[in-house]
Amino acid sequence: MKIPDLTVTDLVKNIICLLIIAATLFLYVQGIEPPTELKLISGAVLAGYGINVAQTAVSQAKAKAPKETPPAVQP
Repeated sequence: MKIPDLTVTDLVKNIICLLIIAATLFLYVQGIEPPTELKLISGAVLAGYGINVAQTAVSQAKAKAPKETPPAVQP
């Protein structure tokens, strides 16, 4: 498995996203209702990570797929 290069921008973006999720979870654990904006932002962060994971999985599956298509079955 190849580990991609991590730039400073990627690292800062991931730290900010981690802090957003941690703040939301902290408020839920404390029994405090998080502000609507924080709930929306944390949902967007989780959706973004989900899309990124799905995109990687699809591209890996496409790379492993056979290059030739099987011949069509004649009725």
